[in-house]
Amino acid sequence: MNAKRKPCGLDVERSGADSLQIRLSGSWTIDHTAPSADEILKRVTADVREVGFDTRDLEQWDSLLLAFLVKLINHCDRHGITVDQHDLPDSVRALLELAFSVPEHQDARRESARPGVWTRIGLSVL
Repeated sequence: MNAKRKPCGLDVERSGADSLQIRLSGSWTIDHTAPSADEILKRVTADVREVGFDTRDLEQWDSLLLAFLVKLINHCDRHGITVDQHDLPDSVRALLELAFSVPEHQDARRESARPGVWTRIGLSVL
């Protein structure tokens, strides 16, 4: 079934003195292995002020692409780098906007669950 679909493709090139263009191609779906986001983040250096996308050859996508983009966008935000999402598919931009518009609830993550009864007994014996 995968034989007809191209795997995830990604090329990064300078599009100006302080800009990177990330070309996404193929099928960015969970049945493929995505390129390492960490390898791409190494290319987003201090002299980069803007990151853009070329998605002309993007065939299919699902949460694999969204997870990659969220990691990239978060990295860029932390380093004051503008991310131009204009050339991403409309549906990807809409989901990213939704993901970043809802702040995380402070109490949404449980710090730790209460230890079970046997753990508490064991700890009290020690």
